[in-house]
Amino acid sequence: MRCADRRRNRSPKHGQPGTSTSCVVQCGWRPGGQIVRTFISAENGANSADIVAIFARVGRPDVVITTVRNRGEVKYTQADEYVEIVNRGTVAGNISGWTLGADDVGQDFTFPPGTVLQPGQRIRIYTNQNHPEWDGFSYGSGRPIWNDKGDLAALRGPDGEVVSTYGYGSKALP
Repeated sequence: MRCADRRRNRSPKHGQPGTSTSCVVQCGWRPGGQIVRTFISAENGANSADIVAIFARVGRPDVVITTVRNRGEVKYTQADEYVEIVNRGTVAGNISGWTLGADDVGQDFTFPPGTVLQPGQRIRIYTNQNHPEWDGFSYGSGRPIWNDKGDLAALRGPDGEVVSTYGYGSKALP
């Protein structure tokens, strides 16, 4: 069996799109539509998966919200709702003390000390489930966090400054 882990894959050469130096960072595989961080295939097997990569600025982290999955499938609590965050940069980003919040007061998740996103790394913060394959972050809430009609997720640095937002539904940004 062969196993590939995307955490070590960066292009050795840098390009020049526009005015800033950039490179390609591999951030996962997509076997059958779902992005995964580890792809396991039988030795000499015929499995295949698309490589998922991002074009990143060299020399700095670039941490952003990429997805909000509202409308979970778990009845009443929607415990399987999540927000996905990725580091699109070429260096690790320390997000210790950063917060992820919804529009409503009291719906903030604070990242614990030692939370570092490697280049291309994706993590998910679930409403009330623990998924170690996505680094095991959870609000631990017994009720839904993300409004089914629309909401605005905001990622803030330790100083409270907004680093990234993601709107969906009625709060989708133009």
